[in-house]
Amino acid sequence: MRTIAVLGFSEQDIVLLRALLAVAKSQLKDDWELVGSANAEVLLADSKRVTGIDLMGMSGLVVWVFPPNPEPPRPMTLTQPLRAPPLVTLLNAVSARSSKETQVQEQTSLPIASSIGAASKWEWWNKIWTRLGQEKFSAPKKIEDTLPDLSLRVADLRAFHDPGVELNTREIRKWITQLALFNTNRSIPDLIEALSGLSDEPLSAQKRVDLLNLYREAINALFHAIGTPMLRRTMLQNSEKGPIQLFLLCAECYKTALLSCHKKNEVWPLAIWLALEQTAYALVQAFRNSQSLPSETYLEAHQLFFYALQCGVADQTLQITYPGLGAGSQPGSTCISDLYKQLLLVSAVDPYGLTADQFNPVMERFSKLAVKAQLLSWGEGMQRGLVSMSAR
Repeated sequence: MRTIAVLGFSEQDIVLLRALLAVAKSQLKDDWELVGSANAEVLLADSKRVTGIDLMGMSGLVVWVFPPNPEPPRPMTLTQPLRAPPLVTLLNAVSARSSKETQVQEQTSLPIASSIGAASKWEWWNKIWTRLGQEKFSAPKKIEDTLPDLSLRVADLRAFHDPGVELNTREIRKWITQLALFNTNRSIPDLIEALSGLSDEPLSAQKRVDLLNLYREAINALFHAIGTPMLRRTMLQNSEKGPIQLFLLCAECYKTALLSCHKKNEVWPLAIWLALEQTAYALVQAFRNSQSLPSETYLEAHQLFFYALQCGVADQTLQITYPGLGAGSQPGSTCISDLYKQLLLVSAVDPYGLTADQFNPVMERFSKLAVKAQLLSWGEGMQRGLVSMSAR
C-alpha cells in the first residue's frame, strides 16, 4: 500500500481525489491510500495556498497542483481540476521510479541516514536519477530567493465546469447590452450573480481576464455614475448586494487570474492593475457613503502594489480604458504605480470627514496630482528631511 496526501486542498477536491483513486484502481501499478501529510510518500500541494514554509519538515515527494492552464503541465506536476488519466500517469511514474531506486540502492549501497542534511539528501537523489537517465530534482529554493507570497481572498476553484455559467463572449455582450445598468437596485445584484458564477469557474488566466473585461466596462460606468446625486438618492446603500460588494467581487476575480499566472506573461501586470482598480473602487465607494469595509481590503491593495514593485512591473506602461479614479479619465497609458499613488492620496485627505459632494471634487483633483507624486521609502523620506525621527 502506497500513501498520498494533500496540502491546501478544499474538502470538495479531497472528495474528488478519493473518487479518482477508487475509479483508477485497476490502472494503477500500486494501491494508493490517502493519509496525513506527515507520513505520505507523495504530497499534492495546491500552488495557490502552499508555500515553502508549509513544506518544511515534509519528507514526501512534492507534486505541485497548478490552476487551470492551457499549456501542458510541467514534469511531475498536475493541474486543476484533477483528472484520472494524468493522476494515473503520475502515480505510475512514481511507482516505476521507486522500483528503480531500490535497484540502484542495492547496486551502489549509498546509505540514507535519518540524520542526513537536506542538501545532502538532494545531492543523493540527483546522483540516483542521473544514473537512471532521469531528469534531476532541484533543491527547494530559499524563501528569500522567491517572490513574496500573496495572501489574497479568492474563491476555491471548482473541480468541474458549471453549465450554468455563461462563457460565450457574444452572449455576455448581448446580456450586458440589455441590462438596465442605471437601475442599480436590479443591475448590481445581477452583475454580482454573474461574477459569482465566474469567480470559481476553472479557467486559464487569459480567458478569465477576457471575460471579466466584458463586465468591467459596465462596472466602471457604474462606479463613475453612482457618484452623482441622482443615483445616490435612488440606490439602496446598505443592501447586501451593493456596489462595494460588486467591486470587491470583481477584484477577487482578477486576483484569481493573477494567482493562476504561475509564470510571467502579458496577463500578469494587467491582472494586478485591474485587481487594484476594483479594490480602489470599493474603498472610494466606502469613503463616499461612510461605509465600513473588510479589514483586509487595505492590506490587499498594498500587497498588490508591493508584489508588482518587487516583480519589476509597477512602472510598466499599460493601455487601459478608465485608466484612473477620475471621472474624466480618457483611455490611454497608465501604470500600477500611478493608480496606487492615486489611492494613497485620496485616502490621505480624511475622506470619511467629507460629504459625498465634497469628496468627489477632491478625488478628481488628487487623481490628477498623483502622476507628479513620488513614492519614497521611510529611509529616503528621512534623508530628504521629509520625515522626522519623532514621527517614527
